[in-house]
Amino acid sequence: MIQRVCSLLRMQPPVILDRGLLFASGSVVPTDGTDKYQTGCLFQHTDGGAGTALYVNEGTVTSCAFKAVDAGEIDVSLDVGEFSSLEAGSGIAISSSNTSAVAIFGDDNGLSIASSVYNLRSRMLLTVDQAGASIRGAMGQLKLINGVDVQTGIYTGVQGYIELVGTHSAKTGSTFSCIDASLEIGTALTVDSGGEACGIHVETTGSGTITNNGTCAAVLIDKATGAANWPYGVYVVGETTHQAFVAGVQGTGVYTTTTYPFAVEIHNEANADIVAGNTGSSAGIYNRYEIATAQTSQCNHISVFAKLRPKANMADGVHCGVYGLVEASETITLSGTSTTLTAAAHFALDFGANVTVSAGHVNGVCIDSSINASADLTSATLAGLRFKKSGTCKAWTTGIVIEANASTTGIDIGACTTGLAITGACSTAAVNITAANLNCIKSVFNIDSGLGQYVQGIKMEHTRSANIQPSTGGWWGAQIVLNAGTGYDALDKTAYVLHCVFKGDATNPSSQTVNVGRFETQSDGKVEDLLFVSANSGSTVTGDVARFVTHVAPTRSILAVQNGTTGSTPIGICVDIDETMTTGIQFNTGAAITNLLQITAAANTSYFLIADAEAGCLPNYASAGTAIANLKVKIGDTDGYIKIYDAA
Repeated sequence: MIQRVCSLLRMQPPVILDRGLLFASGSVVPTDGTDKYQTGCLFQHTDGGAGTALYVNEGTVTSCAFKAVDAGEIDVSLDVGEFSSLEAGSGIAISSSNTSAVAIFGDDNGLSIASSVYNLRSRMLLTVDQAGASIRGAMGQLKLINGVDVQTGIYTGVQGYIELVGTHSAKTGSTFSCIDASLEIGTALTVDSGGEACGIHVETTGSGTITNNGTCAAVLIDKATGAANWPYGVYVVGETTHQAFVAGVQGTGVYTTTTYPFAVEIHNEANADIVAGNTGSSAGIYNRYEIATAQTSQCNHISVFAKLRPKANMADGVHCGVYGLVEASETITLSGTSTTLTAAAHFALDFGANVTVSAGHVNGVCIDSSINASADLTSATLAGLRFKKSGTCKAWTTGIVIEANASTTGIDIGACTTGLAITGACSTAAVNITAANLNCIKSVFNIDSGLGQYVQGIKMEHTRSANIQPSTGGWWGAQIVLNAGTGYDALDKTAYVLHCVFKGDATNPSSQTVNVGRFETQSDGKVEDLLFVSANSGSTVTGDVARFVTHVAPTRSILAVQNGTTGSTPIGICVDIDETMTTGIQFNTGAAITNLLQITAAANTSYFLIADAEAGCLPNYASAGTAIANLKVKIGDTDGYIKIYDAA
């Protein structure tokens, strides 16, 4: 009979051997501790109301404890399926036809909700300090037992899924996200040293290892085949963070290995014809550091700061703070105009008309040596700027190019040991200046007491470093050539191949000897001619081969030949004539001269004048047997002669 009744009610027959009631009713809820009600017994409170109409016994059969069951709340722990760590069949069986253990469906009932609602809400309330625990408001877990692999598909502990079935818009002020993480701070949050607080936390747990032959990442941004591209992979809204991205901390950085050599790796691809936008550029990485508040404290403000920090020995390679590279290996053409630039690094200063720089330096590039003076660099070559080429690659056509009108002073070298050193073999010229200005080379010394023995504006020294000889030509310590060009009009101004000028202060004349031009040999030097002036064949000399002009009265001589040693000099002035010459030495005066020729000799001088004429050089008008030569003296239009007799 009981079996039949239960069958009609679609319920299981009760176990009558168990003592206590399963269902009860009445106007008064049984008092806690009362006997005769089984655990789980339902009590219908006939005199109850909202939230007090139905009770369930959470106590025992000997000591009940009825708790109200609200229509919208369950005050007991609720399990769906049976928990098991490793065995199959204990939980709700999920299949292609039974796709969920719990399904909750909600909708807006065709109305605008205009409120903050949840289709599923889970909240864990903490009322005291917690330590040594992992507490979660909700947890999604996907567990794989040993040996279980996953194939094509998505396998995840939690998925946030938004399905758009037509055409939609995210209006101004809306946030459309598959997963939303919010940290609500009522008053203040302090994160102690070693503590962590975050919107999303991603970590690996357990003691296992990862073998990555594909893509394994803490955060992976992807798209399904044929789906739309994300406009931004990660977007950080301005004024929401102090540091948008941090990878590692000083002392514990992101580990780089042979397999993973880059802490941050970005690959960009221009897969369309890019039109210049607001910045006029396209970049793999773009950073704009805006200073919106006046700065009054000393600080280095740097848009991009790259630092290499060696703390251990390093081997061969390129070690640098910043490395710029333009790599092109395909068959392509880099086209453009004459102003198109292809460079491994480009630096520019862009100041508006209202900018004022009141102090300091403004540089396109600043190379600073902060190397401690005691650092050992004896086996290295230290250079502020170095140009090189790799192997058989193309050499730089020009090492440094300063375009026309690009700088007031091309190169400014301060106090140093050597201003410019050219140590390599130069097949054409060590320095080649093709300048269109007045001064190709100008040297200005700000002389102070700290200089050494000599002050040299320009010094050119040619030193042989091996026993070699030039194949053709000769040796020149310095050669200065003024090339008037071919096919041009004649020079209409005075031209000087070498112009030496001394500028002094007339009110404070120099107390030392000043030589505007000086030619000398050192103690170990052996020369044939100290000064050699040559007019080569094919050229025309319309004036003088050598001319000495003074526009002031010299205190000594216009031309002085002086023996500055204690030895003897064979000849003071020698006019050596190998070709026909009208006059050997000629004196022309435009004013009265006291002595046209004055010979002042020491007491032991043998001869005042020696005229040594070769045979056949005697003039026709000499009297035979009485004179060997005549000296012709022309005064006005009258010719006179001074006879020269032999010793007899």
